[in-house]
Amino acid sequence: MKKIFVLWCLTLISFSYGATIKGHVYDEDTMEPIAGANIFIKDLHTGASTDMNGFFVIENVPTGEHIVQIMYIGFWDSIDTISVKDSSEVISIEKKLSFSSPKIDTDMAIENYHQYLQKLQPESILKITLDSITIDDSEIAELKVYSTFYNETDTPVYVIANMPRFYFVTGEIKNSSNEKINENVGLFHCVERELPLALEFIKIDPHSSIKYPPVYLDLYYFSKYPRDVYSVKLKYYYARPDRLPGLLHNQKGDYKIPMYYFNMALRGEYLSSNSLQFDNSKYSQVK
Repeated sequence: MKKIFVLWCLTLISFSYGATIKGHVYDEDTMEPIAGANIFIKDLHTGASTDMNGFFVIENVPTGEHIVQIMYIGFWDSIDTISVKDSSEVISIEKKLSFSSPKIDTDMAIENYHQYLQKLQPESILKITLDSITIDDSEIAELKVYSTFYNETDTPVYVIANMPRFYFVTGEIKNSSNEKINENVGLFHCVERELPLALEFIKIDPHSSIKYPPVYLDLYYFSKYPRDVYSVKLKYYYARPDRLPGLLHNQKGDYKIPMYYFNMALRGEYLSSNSLQFDNSKYSQVK
């Protein structure tokens, strides 16, 4: 009986270590939940991420004051101080994140912003570095390219994430003879949906970097390609919003997001500074 009692006490203690912080994170403009937002308690070096419905839970938070930071790419960070007074306490947080739109609200100011960038050399504006690639084992080999975007300027730069029917970062693939095989490359996830959400506009702070969402490329009948080592580069390209293909509104004719977000996106063509190699002998990356 003593062993059972001791075990029960230890179990009770382990489950009553600290308080619980739970919350809900959503877009201030659309009131839609934000999935994948990061919640970080700085002094404890712990945190969580929101689920598909924007909810999160952090358990075992000790008593005392803690700084809670909520972050999501494209939105302003939220920083709050919370006070935990009791280890059995449950603290609820409802947090609205606002899109980190530029402090530019006129067409002239936007054009001045782009004219300033156009005076710079492309390599001193945006640098794209490829980090890694993965390739699956199938007849239609799906190539997933991971990259880092560096803002080399003294002003924020805004890029757009790839989305269905709107592709701003594409792949350039060559064989060992330096011949392009782009005609065999297809873009993945070609499904229809409404226009971009604010979260698909990514802000890169001055002299900072972000991890760009993975870029998917399909290599059709890759197993039938000549046995060779291939290389891939990525290219970011955006002209002007009035040249965007497709619909810029939903079925009701309402704009999904303010048009000046499209106007603020970085214009021009930028090629990755490096390439990554892979082969089709075992559908694996070359070490």
